[in-house]
Amino acid sequence: MTERTGLACADVTWAGHTFVRLATKRPQYTSDGIKALEEARAAWPRGARRGSVEVLTASARIHLASGDFDQVARHAADAVRIATDTDSSRNLTAAFAVQSAITTRPQGL
Repeated sequence: MTERTGLACADVTWAGHTFVRLATKRPQYTSDGIKALEEARAAWPRGARRGSVEVLTASARIHLASGDFDQVARHAADAVRIATDTDSSRNLTAAFAVQSAITTRPQGL
């Protein structure tokens, strides 16, 4: 359980995915999603490294929706590093997908 929210780590991860989905369809939810994922990262247990990749990837995706590409790059790089360290191909694939979204965005954004 996280102290701030009272949610289990898995619940926080899925809440993050939900905010990302909402933000891509309804931009008014982007700031709520960013705040929720910031809280999740701050409360995430240090020993739950594989799960932290999902939170970092969701964080990168929500910043992508907001257009903050510096944050996207930072969170995606952290996710790739941890996914590589933990030998998680599923998490690595998701992290690479977010990194790819940065390089394939239209010029001028």
